[in-house]
Amino acid sequence: MAKLAEFDFDHELYQRLKSDLGLMDDKAADALARAVNETAKQAKDDLAAQAQRTYAVKKPRFKKAIDMISAKRTRPTATLVVTGRPLLLSDFRYQKNEPGYWGEGVRAKVLKSSKMKEIGDPGRKAFMATFKSGKMTIVQRVGSRRLPLHLLYGPSIPQMIGSQTRVYGVVEEKIQEHLRAELRNQVDKILGR
Repeated sequence: MAKLAEFDFDHELYQRLKSDLGLMDDKAADALARAVNETAKQAKDDLAAQAQRTYAVKKPRFKKAIDMISAKRTRPTATLVVTGRPLLLSDFRYQKNEPGYWGEGVRAKVLKSSKMKEIGDPGRKAFMATFKSGKMTIVQRVGSRRLPLHLLYGPSIPQMIGSQTRVYGVVEEKIQEHLRAELRNQVDKILGR
């Protein structure tokens, strides 16, 4: 479980909100909590969409992996928490191996922008294996014998979404803009504009 982001406010913003509301400044705490919650909901959607655009996951589960702890009147901070284990490499885009000793191993990619890359070392190429459960996964032999097989994994959902260069860092400024816009929207609602 990784705490991805907390959507908080600064006291200067809160004081400006109270002054904008004038005589109705008692509604400022509720307005702030609503604005922070709306921003966190939008951030959850934006982060999931950016991760889906970046990573070559076949069945994206990004949105389900992000939980939100809502802001309240007394605690105007919303938190996004991302959970998840490392995904099997077979959950990403891959091409099956060519059979035989001289054939190529499984090729896979984690990022949509990257090329398919052969997995494994010479003599220990990765290949597809079907287990008794019927699940096909990408595996590699550990020793010189046929068994044991080692399952190959890619990054976890918290690692993908928390990436400063690919997902969170790309969306971060948009989240701040949305918070400012949502605060203006809440003030307008209260003042009946």
